[in-house]
Amino acid sequence: MTRKGKQDRHRRNLPPSQGEILWGQVTREYTDADLERAFIEDEKAKWFGVLSKKVKNKAGESVVESQHIVGTLRLRDLINQSLNINSNPSTQFPSIVSFVGGTGSGKSLLIKYLISLGIADAENSRPLTREDVRKPVCGKPASFRPTTGGVNLYADPFTLGTASPLFIADCEGIGGKAPIANDYQGILQRCAQKSFSIRSLGSKKQLDGIKTIYPRLLYIFSDVICYVTKGNEWPSTVKLLMDWSTTGAQHAINQATLPALILVVNNGTEGRKEWVAEDGQVMFAQDFLEEMRSLFETPGLEGLAKKYGITVDDSPEVNPLKQLFLKSYSSVHFHFVPRKGVGTLGTPDIIYNQIVKLKQTIETESKRVQETRKKSWTKFNGIQLISIVDHAFYHIIQNPEKPFDFGFCRQFTMQSAHTPFTRFLQVCFDRTAANDDRSRVFEPITGFLASAIVRNAQQNKNQVVVDLHVFHNRIETLCKTAVSEFLENYVTCSYVHREDRPRSRSWTCSNTRSGHTKGHQNGLGFFSADGDYEDGITKIYSEDKLVTSIKTRIDELLGEAKLKSAGFDPYSWREVVEAKHKANIKTLRGIGAYPTATVGDNSDDDAELTLLKNMINTRELIPKALVTVVKEPPFLKAKFCFCCLFRTSEYRLPCQHLVCEACLKDYSSTILSREPKCSVVLEECMICGDNARLNNDHIWPFVVPILPELTNPRVLSLDGAGVRAITQLVLLERLEALIGLGLPIGFFFDLIVGSSISGIVALGIGIQGLHASEYSRRFKELCTKAFVPRFGTKTVGLQWLATWWWESIYAQESYEEAVEKHLENAHLSMFGLESHCRVAVTTTAMLDCRLIANYDIGDDGNYMNSMIPLSTAAKCTSAAPLYLAPVLDLGVECRDGGLKANNPVQLAVDEARHLWDKARPPLVLSIGSGRSSHPQLEPTGSVNGNKSMEDLFTTWLKSMNGDQAWEDFYNSGNSDGDMIARCNRLNVNFLQGTSEPAFDDVDRIGEMASDARKFDEKYVQRTHLVYEPIYGPCDTSTLNAQAGILKASLYFFHPHRIFRRMQNGPVIKGSLKCRLGPFEMTPFEKLLNTTSYFMVNRHRVDMDRQRQTPNQLFEIPITFEYIPGSGPIRIDVNFGDPYSIAISGFPMDLQVLRDYYRENWIEEENLEVGDADGELADVDDDADGELADVDDDADGELADVDDDADGELADVGTGRNQPQQSTSSDGNDLTADSFEIITVTSSNTSGP
Repeated sequence: MTRKGKQDRHRRNLPPSQGEILWGQVTREYTDADLERAFIEDEKAKWFGVLSKKVKNKAGESVVESQHIVGTLRLRDLINQSLNINSNPSTQFPSIVSFVGGTGSGKSLLIKYLISLGIADAENSRPLTREDVRKPVCGKPASFRPTTGGVNLYADPFTLGTASPLFIADCEGIGGKAPIANDYQGILQRCAQKSFSIRSLGSKKQLDGIKTIYPRLLYIFSDVICYVTKGNEWPSTVKLLMDWSTTGAQHAINQATLPALILVVNNGTEGRKEWVAEDGQVMFAQDFLEEMRSLFETPGLEGLAKKYGITVDDSPEVNPLKQLFLKSYSSVHFHFVPRKGVGTLGTPDIIYNQIVKLKQTIETESKRVQETRKKSWTKFNGIQLISIVDHAFYHIIQNPEKPFDFGFCRQFTMQSAHTPFTRFLQVCFDRTAANDDRSRVFEPITGFLASAIVRNAQQNKNQVVVDLHVFHNRIETLCKTAVSEFLENYVTCSYVHREDRPRSRSWTCSNTRSGHTKGHQNGLGFFSADGDYEDGITKIYSEDKLVTSIKTRIDELLGEAKLKSAGFDPYSWREVVEAKHKANIKTLRGIGAYPTATVGDNSDDDAELTLLKNMINTRELIPKALVTVVKEPPFLKAKFCFCCLFRTSEYRLPCQHLVCEACLKDYSSTILSREPKCSVVLEECMICGDNARLNNDHIWPFVVPILPELTNPRVLSLDGAGVRAITQLVLLERLEALIGLGLPIGFFFDLIVGSSISGIVALGIGIQGLHASEYSRRFKELCTKAFVPRFGTKTVGLQWLATWWWESIYAQESYEEAVEKHLENAHLSMFGLESHCRVAVTTTAMLDCRLIANYDIGDDGNYMNSMIPLSTAAKCTSAAPLYLAPVLDLGVECRDGGLKANNPVQLAVDEARHLWDKARPPLVLSIGSGRSSHPQLEPTGSVNGNKSMEDLFTTWLKSMNGDQAWEDFYNSGNSDGDMIARCNRLNVNFLQGTSEPAFDDVDRIGEMASDARKFDEKYVQRTHLVYEPIYGPCDTSTLNAQAGILKASLYFFHPHRIFRRMQNGPVIKGSLKCRLGPFEMTPFEKLLNTTSYFMVNRHRVDMDRQRQTPNQLFEIPITFEYIPGSGPIRIDVNFGDPYSIAISGFPMDLQVLRDYYRENWIEEENLEVGDADGELADVDDDADGELADVDDDADGELADVDDDADGELADVGTGRNQPQQSTSSDGNDLTADSFEIITVTSSNTSGP
């Protein structure tokens, strides 16, 4: 049936069409009271604006004193809102569509209509909240004032929560008076009172926000620009649109992906039927473009066309206006929406159909632009988009005349195997750009890359490197990809613009090959001339030349290494390669590609340290940190190591440069007071050469413990629960005292992971190295000062209302101030290891658990940006919903980490496996926050009305004691026996019958501390597990046993050689060593004094008090034989108790040792038993004690171990006839013989 209009419909009593319903909804007129309420509600959609501060001059006139770009958190809120709808997809890529145009063109009405369409589509798939359906306020048709003030941002309800949510920006109208919204809204003025929201534009020159600032920002952010005009203003529209587009496009360079343009003629009074047909957009575009040809008779457009080489004629094939638009946009579309009630086209149904088509065009173009962005590495997820927006604001403030460089944006997305090589090339060429002879740069760069590749080919110093395995296909592809990426995205065009006019200046093009879509642009972004990218440096440094040069330099280095190392000696070979690599780094310093330390300097220009301070400044964190990534020396914030290019940065040196652990080990020196197997000693920075001779202020040498090979990473997991962390501190204080060495508790852990306020504890004992005893004394003061309730939130009867009003129970300012004072040097950066202890705190971002770690700079995966102050990390991990406001410093809402991982033990174990994949299973201590028979009471209030967050919060409150998570972890199939035997948990029992203390129960801190001091659970030996660390009868507390386990972890075994035997098991040679040494004189002496003896499978090895002194490194060489089928190897230490405790890494399967030898290219040597001589003299020429004279029998042969009446060899050290545990017939039992000692040598000589 054909619809004939509203009167026909009423006569037939037909229900209204969808078009009529929607039109009635979006055009509903407001009363004055309704309008005020609508604008106040719409204030929440404000994104940014320009605020002018006016003063009276001497004449009494109002003049602009200063201007500011004022931003709100609207974009962050929408991104978080979208992410909180669905946990999958966890990564979303928002697309922004901007509506701009003249005042009264109907932008807000179109947006309101589009959102209404989205509501209709979304209602079928999920329930909608008020925030989901927020729509703009539409002005009165006759008003000459713009409705919207500044820029508002809305969400398309249908795409919200999907992989690519659509956000719609509504920009203040061009050419109008003061916006109506300003009469009712004051959010910009309120935000301007907060220093972090003010982006000052200065007061020397007044800028028109609508004509200069908004076009620049929206052009940067948007995938689609919808320029809306009135139906009868075509010619003026073209001029305004060209001005708007030119302003946006000229202030952006290296823009590989241009936005799409949709020119919407709205409220069209004169239209053709063909324009609203199925293919009406094509017909309307043809008519519009043809009608506007006459505009090129005016000097402005004609000159612009001539500038870009666009031919202006009557040719129907090429329209000059469209060609001109395509200089600023990737595509151009034209759309007609008729005016309601005018002519035959102005019906609600036709308007409905046209707006549906507009919606479809927007969605299609948005997806197309997003796909193009993906190819050019400028497709940004939510976190990246927030960072880019912040950086764009900051850029305009700092450089109002300079264009935004999209080359910067690629740094957020380009993270692949070739990224370090690409970044290296970019840094080197950028820092040497002033060098007239660019050929001087070529050789040092390819030489460094060659030595880095050769050096990386030898993964172990015992490995013999085969030449063919160095520059293999994967490495060659990596080099080619990196060079191609560098030449495509970072080398600018060589075009030079010169004019014949007197005093005219020449300039060069600033666009790269991938960003040359607009033609040639100078450093100010102005379009200068049409033309393709011109090769310059790429003629000298082509992809083939660079890769060929790298290959040639690799061959030269391999030849040199082979010659100087007498063929294939891996140690000499490594020395040659390392020396060459050091020389290459020095050469890079010489040409300015790498920083050079000077006397009294900080290894680079002063700007670099200033930048470091800026990067961790709380208020301007995001924009300033981002500027450093590209615009300034990159060595302070590099995800990869600039020394090797193959590994990630972890350690921050005294000069503030970042390096990986492998490079630390390679460049480590040896000093007598440090055990080289478990510490590195760096005399100078590998990057800049800084050392103690140049800078006395820097602490050189840089000394840091590392995890010895074949040892267990020691992991501490701290449950979250607010002030209940006091129980953990008291337990750690008791552990510290029971260990009794005077060392802070953090020294005994290699990884600490904490949630909630326990994350703050992790920062204090792990990064700052505080004693638990000191920390526990300060903790009550922190809680007392941190939890200051807002007005009414603790007043009976007002709690619910006050909490709803304030959105949190406690004042954020008080909490932040207390945390900053509590943590020493709270302003220092979280990232960058300066000791051995790796620390990670959990936070809940976008409904997922993320980590902020001092060993990972952060990415878009499991880790958040850690280039932040310690205090910010502390706030992110402890911002519990309802109690505290979320933290926004990292671009998204960060809430208490306990919401997703209150007991982070599984997370901690996963991290240990990730960090030390070839190490032994971790030794885990999980400490809960206390338990009682009843969970804590729920606080009064609601969590922002967000259902997903409310569910997380409720679950968190009920499971805060963490016991269920521990049970799940302990019984999980992912936990093998080798690891689970080394896992213990401490959790204080509160008084039975009481509820567990609340997150903020400051008044019960004293009571909780008292309960923790009474904690005395007995240790339960897991004798069914062959890897149980305690050996012998153990009737002591879990705390005491755990103290012994941590103390025993200071000893470890370092293997030297392994001998294969025709009969029986292999013979293994090695040394017992200690993580402590003369450098830690007092703790080392205490450890030695409390160590009674060692047990090597029931055989006692006494301490040699004359040789094992605190004045020299600890070492006891031992040699033992393994009996096949006898279970894991045990090496234990006794501290004067009835039981002994396994040293680090033990009990250990023989296969683990064999794998170690194989991976380190140590071959098993043949050792014949019962041969003619029957002696082991041939293997006695090593440095650390011989196997000679193993037995005292006349034939000099090894006694038959299996036939030995006592089941042991005589005279093992002083161990003959020592007390032994009973032997089980079960070969897998922990008391079964694992091996027999052949000999123990008490010398302190080193092994090979």
